[in-house]
Amino acid sequence: MKKSSNLLLFVLALFLTLSSSLSAASQMPEAFLFDFGGVMAQAKTKGAIDLIQETFNVPWHDAETAYFGFKEDIFRRGDPKEYWQHWADSHQLTLPPNWLENYSRAYSKSVVFFPEMVELVKELQAKGYTTALISNISGYHAQLMRNVGNFDLFYPVILSGDIGTRKPDLKAFKIAIETLDVPPSKVLFIDDSKMNVQAAKKAGMDAILFTTPEELFKELRGRGFDLEVLKDYAG
Repeated sequence: MKKSSNLLLFVLALFLTLSSSLSAASQMPEAFLFDFGGVMAQAKTKGAIDLIQETFNVPWHDAETAYFGFKEDIFRRGDPKEYWQHWADSHQLTLPPNWLENYSRAYSKSVVFFPEMVELVKELQAKGYTTALISNISGYHAQLMRNVGNFDLFYPVILSGDIGTRKPDLKAFKIAIETLDVPPSKVLFIDDSKMNVQAAKKAGMDAILFTTPEELFKELRGRGFDLEVLKDYAG
């Protein structure tokens, strides 16, 4: 009787273990959807702002305002030269003929990847996960990033300038889900914007609010991901 009870307990424990493993596996994503700026990389804006200040001999604050104004205005205007010409005229300044070329070069150099995030993406790819990118970026800036290969790590690449809408608009996430061709519950979205994370969850995705690579890795370890990169940066 005792042997039968022990066998029954063993079978029950084995069943619970298998059920738990199957449940955990069913909750694992098939695709990771990464934000770019602030998650995969950061823009060292000082170089581009310095260029504006030195070229036009304006105070730092004015150069900084012009830089961030351009990043927002280009979504609406579409023509980079039109913005800078208007800005120069409004400050009674002359726009150099090679200005866009110089600015483009400075902007391209300003983007610096987080090396541990690159390692994460590469290991996920090696394990068969889809690693996609979704970013609010103008067509102009997107082309600069493409020219230097900054999007080559990801597939598919979903950019607001291409799809005609920006996060946190639900339409952007619906397009991402259609592009990925997986159920939204199987997509893990990672972004440094609370609004974007909330919108992704509303669209049916799982989502993590990014603060630092270390905090993200801690979250992924807690979710049961067994990746070498998570061990390397365990802290």
